[in-house]
This record gives sequence, C-alpha cells and structure tokens, in this order.
Amino acid sequence: MLLIGIIIFAIRIPVFFTVGNLLNVLLNSSTLGILVLAESLVLLTGHFDLSIESTLGFTAMFAAWLMGTGEFSSQLGLNPILAIIIILIVGALIGLFNGFFVVKLRMNAFIVTLAMLIVLRGATINLTTGNIMRKLPDIYKAISVTKIGGQVSMMTIVFLVLYIIFYFILKYSRLGRSLYAVGDNRDAAYASGINTGRVIIYAFMLAGLLSAVAGWILSARFEAVAPNMGEGMVFDVMAAAVIGGISLSGGKGNIVGALGGVLLLGMIQNVLNLSALSPYYVDMIRGGIVFAAVLIDSLKYSVFKR
Repeated sequence: MLLIGIIIFAIRIPVFFTVGNLLNVLLNSSTLGILVLAESLVLLTGHFDLSIESTLGFTAMFAAWLMGTGEFSSQLGLNPILAIIIILIVGALIGLFNGFFVVKLRMNAFIVTLAMLIVLRGATINLTTGNIMRKLPDIYKAISVTKIGGQVSMMTIVFLVLYIIFYFILKYSRLGRSLYAVGDNRDAAYASGINTGRVIIYAFMLAGLLSAVAGWILSARFEAVAPNMGEGMVFDVMAAAVIGGISLSGGKGNIVGALGGVLLLGMIQNVLNLSALSPYYVDMIRGGIVFAAVLIDSLKYSVFKR
C-alpha cells in the first residue's frame, strides 16, 4: 500500500517525490509515529490505551508549567533537562496506573484508559487555567531546531531510532517475545512461566513513557503548549497501527508494518495539503481511513483464514 501510494502520488503531484517533501513527510509523521509505537506495544498484549493522546498533552503542559516563570506557571523556572526527565517519569507512572487497574483489579482497559484520557485532559486545562504556554526555553526546543546535515531534523532521527530500538526489543528480547505470547494466548503464556500481569504493566508503562516523548517533541516544534494539544490523535494512531498489521486482538503484527502505516497516513495528509483540498473533506477522509483499517484487520484474521 505504501509503495502504491508513493507511485500514484509521485505521478499526480510531481513535487511530492522530492527530497525536501519526503523529509517533510517524515518530520510531520514523527509525533504520530511515536504514539503509534506506544499504542502498538499495548495492542500486542491484546489491550487498548486510549489515554496516550492526553498523556502527550498533559506531560507537555506539565513541562511548560515547571519551566515557566510567568503568571500561569509554577514560577520555578526549572532546568529544561530536569523537566524533560520528570515528564518522562510522569508518563511512565500514568502507564503504571493504567496497567495496575487493568491487571490487578481486572478492569476493562478500554474503560480505564478512557477515564484516564478525560481526567488528564481536565488536568491539562486546570494546570494553567486553560491558557496557552509560550516562550519555552531554547534547550527544550533544541530537538526541533537541530538538523543533521542541514536537512534532517533531530525529531526525525529520534522517531526512526526509537523504531529501530523497539524492532530489536520485540524481535530478540525476552520482553518482546513475552508481549507476543501474552497477546496471542494469555493462559498459555502463564502456563509457560511468563508473568503475564507484569508484561502487560510494562507495556502500559512504555506506552506512557513514549507518549511523554511525543509530547516533548510536539511542544518543542510548536514552541508552545495548548490545553487541547494532541486531541483526537488516538484515532489516527489506531488507524496507522491497524493498517500496519498490528491486530486489535493482540499477539500479531510488527513494528516495521506499524511504521509503514504511519508513513502511509503521513503521505495521505501531505497530499491533501499539496492538493489544497477543502478542509471540510479532511475529517471525512480520516474517518474513512479508520473504518478501512478496522475492516482490513477483520478480514486479515477472520475471513482469509476460513
């Protein structure tokens, strides 16, 4: 699908297949890509995490609040490096909270993470009483302005490096094999000696951590944090993951496929921008993509196996 898309778009829009535009696709896909990576880890265990978009928004706002010295901030002027470390820990703790209630109290992951999504969105608004935080420190924004070779953004490098790291984790590490085993058959995994509850909690914690990374790079790129940052992204995340082959039923899929799903959605968005399509059609197209993603998932693992 990705290859076909590249060929069609290159033929119809000559400017599409240029180095500058392709690098722009990668850059614009970086935040979504990291969130898809986060969601994929949870999906592999057979669960959902709807709170990743709110984790992105809350951690970004919390960092800005910690570093700020103005009226609606903490007035601490915290060191940006320390603020980044803190929000990464906070992201992991949010994931731990989700995982605890899903595993220990056997609550439905959909409901737990939906509640967390709402709580974090409210907390983000209340943190600065609904105000946009601007004037972020230069060190915090460095990841968005630094370019390798004068062309490739550091955000793109971080995005791709994370995929490489988790490719090897999922393919060669014990944790990676356990994620697949738990998602494929939790009872069989438990009988094989895998601590299934711990694996699921690790997946949620990694998802929270990666969501905080996404919050950092998105706020650094915008040089500001709005209370609604990341709102609605979970739908694109789910679509990209499923298009990339991550099954909603768990235990199936790989990171390379998920990356392909991210790039495909990134290309579609890029083409919509280049084509100057009316914004009234964009949500219709996005909704159609989500529906198509779920349909593809259903066909792959049901109809085609009969």
